[in-house]
Amino acid sequence: MNSERQIGNLIEGRRRTLAESAVALQYELQPGLNTKYPPGGREKCVQDTEYHLSFLAAAVTYGSPTLFASYMTWVQEVLNAHDVSTAEILSNLTCLEEVLGQDLGSAAETLTTYFGEARQTLSESPLSAASFLEGDDALTALASSYFDSSDITLANCSGKSSRRARASRISIFKSFSDVSGK
Repeated sequence: MNSERQIGNLIEGRRRTLAESAVALQYELQPGLNTKYPPGGREKCVQDTEYHLSFLAAAVTYGSPTLFASYMTWVQEVLNAHDVSTAEILSNLTCLEEVLGQDLGSAAETLTTYFGEARQTLSESPLSAASFLEGDDALTALASSYFDSSDITLANCSGKSSRRARASRISIFKSFSDVSGK
């Protein structure tokens, strides 16, 4: 049997081909995707799927299903903000798992835990991330004021993405809190 490192390397080495195959299968199973997404949408899906495979390869290489599940939670937040449903993300994972099973044979059994944990995490995660801007300190007030400012790009955006970003106060400010020690 292949080691996890070897499986990770195989996935990484075949990433583009695997992504194209998984997306072709997903579009075959969900023909409505051709009309839902504009021209070029399929290629963006292939690119996103390549990223998924890259993170999967890293997670497998280091034996960490949680790494892949955490990445997929982040993907869910980003793609949901761009009107890609969680059901579509889960379908993509199913297609990926099927394509990897065909490509890797029995070595793909190693991936069952990775896909299972990712599916469970996606199914259980809230629709938007919790705010990291909580508290009464000056830095939280300052960071919050940036979101309330009319000069910030996100505040000037329209649509669901902007509302979700402002509502959740985007987790990017977690880094701000981590650096400041607050």
